[in-house]
Amino acid sequence: WEFATGSVIESSPAVADGVVFVGSGDGKVYALDAASGDKLWEFATGASVTSSPAAVDGVVFVGSWDNKVYALDAASGRKIWEFDTSPEATSYLVVVKSSPIVAYGTVFFGSASFDSDVTKKVRGADPPGWLTTARVRTCMRR
Repeated sequence: WEFATGSVIESSPAVADGVVFVGSGDGKVYALDAASGDKLWEFATGASVTSSPAAVDGVVFVGSWDNKVYALDAASGRKIWEFDTSPEATSYLVVVKSSPIVAYGTVFFGSASFDSDVTKKVRGADPPGWLTTARVRTCMRR
């Protein structure tokens, strides 16, 4: 089977319980029946999704270029929570291109800013990039 999205797919799919999860440049995360390729649901983020999803215990974790990591219900696509990676009191873009991984009840993911001057002032990093963690159940920054 084949399934067409509204843009390029740069992420690797995740497969769990007979469902394929994949992000697309059209800003959506798709859940497809692994046997038929039929769309089960789609979830729209605010920007391109190049992050490969992670599917763990009925939850799909995925990052987006809209500064956020999302936890989605694997069965319905309903948003459980979102985690904004932008530093507080700033409005610049901190994209999540990396793929989240879940271990020890924590979601680990990398993010980066494309404005190195701003990042140096806020985070002291050059090149800009950092590893961030969030608790799976509570979505609290660690």
